Amino acid sequence: MRIWQQQYQTPTMQSLLAELNADQRSAITTLRDWLSKQFGARPSLSYIDVAWNWCEQYEPKKARTGDLTSVFLIPDPERVRVAVSYSRRFFETHPISSLPKGLHAGLSESVCVGHQAWTEWTISSQDDASTIIELLETMSSD
Repeated sequence: MRIWQQQYQTPTMQSLLAELNADQRSAITTLRDWLSKQFGARPSLSYIDVAWNWCEQYEPKKARTGDLTSVFLIPDPERVRVAVSYSRRFFETHPISSLPKGLHAGLSESVCVGHQAWTEWTISSQDDASTIIELLETMSSD
């Protein structure tokens, strides 16, 4: 069993990143840097069920971050992902066709619960990270 799957042995984020290939590590590091600056808070490392296992959770410290609620970085060596929670009202002013094309498939598979939407994307390159940051910037603007 890989370290990111071991529920009862708390890893460090460094040990989780060490399990990734160079491209995945670079992409997730780019996202981590942007999220740390944007949210202004330290992330928490949490075990979130068998679907995500160990992941790094970013919650906004600021009172207002637009429609963006939280971001989870999932360092699964087989499929590094980012999961985003945001307000459903985001789509009232941002139709999917106006957002980066590389994210359309993930957005179309979003799960909505009440006023919140959840979306998950695979990130395997710097291009993926840049595209997701572009979307997160749009979601976090007022």
